[in-house]
Amino acid sequence: MNFDKFTIENMSYTDFISFLQEENRPSGGKHTVREIVKNTFINESSNVLEIGCTNGFSSFEISRLIKCNVIGIDINSNSIDNAQRKLEKLKEIFPKLSFINASAYELTFPDNKFDLIMSGNAGSFMNDQNRALKECFRVLKPYGFVATVPIWYRNKVPNKIIDSISNVIGIEIIPRSKSDWIELFQKNNFEIYYCKDCMFPNIDNKKIDEYVNFFILKEHIKCLSAELKDVIMKKWMKIIKIFRDNLEYASFSIVILRKRSYQDDEEIELFSEMA
Repeated sequence: MNFDKFTIENMSYTDFISFLQEENRPSGGKHTVREIVKNTFINESSNVLEIGCTNGFSSFEISRLIKCNVIGIDINSNSIDNAQRKLEKLKEIFPKLSFINASAYELTFPDNKFDLIMSGNAGSFMNDQNRALKECFRVLKPYGFVATVPIWYRNKVPNKIIDSISNVIGIEIIPRSKSDWIELFQKNNFEIYYCKDCMFPNIDNKKIDEYVNFFILKEHIKCLSAELKDVIMKKWMKIIKIFRDNLEYASFSIVILRKRSYQDDEEIELFSEMA
C-alpha cells in the first residue's frame, strides 16, 4: 500500500500503530506478562485467548514462555496481518499460536473453552465492556482466569487531558478509579483473585525522542521519503507526549479475575487478607 502525507496524518490510532508495527505491550511490558503467567498456573496443555492482541506481542510472549495453545484476536485487520506475517517467519517455533480478526463482543468459540483470557488494557478501548466481559465469562472454563491490566486514575485528571487522550484513541475515555474497575468486574460475576498495583515511570523528553527515532529506523519506514518520515515522527511524538501527560495522573493494576462455577458457594473471607 502506498502512503501519502494526508493518509498518515488522518490514520486512526489503531491503524497508525499497526502501520508503525508497534508492539503495543501491556503496561509493565514483559514483567506484566510474567506476573500473569506465574499467577494463573497455565501449562503446556492450557488454552489461552488474548483479546486486543494488536500486533501479537503478549500472545507471542505467552507462547514462548509456556508452549501452550494461544489464540490472539483483534478487531483491526491490519494488526492481525502484522501478527500473521511475523508468525509465518517463526511458525516452527510457535506451532500452537494463531491469530484471528475478530471482535470481543462476539467470540466465535464454544462455551468453557479457555483456561486463561488476557485482555491487557483493551477494555478502555471498548464502548461496551459489560458485553465483552459476558462473552469472556461464557468461553472461560469454570474457575478459569481473566487477566487484565486496567489503567486508572489516582487523582482528578483535567478535562483537557481526557479530551486529548480521547481524541487520540478515537473513543471517549471515562476516567475510572481502581474501585470503578473492580466494581465493573465483580458485577459481571468475576472473583478478584489477584491484584497488584503499579506506578508508571517518569519519562522525560529525551527518552521520548529516543523511542520515536527507533521507529523511524525500522526497515519499512526508513525507506520512505524525508517528508513522510517527518510526518510520522511529529504524529508519533505528539501521541506519546499526550500519553505521558495522561499517565502522570494514572496508575495501573495487574488484575486476575476468576470465573466461579456457581455463586455463593464460599464463605466470606475475614482474616485471610494480606496487609
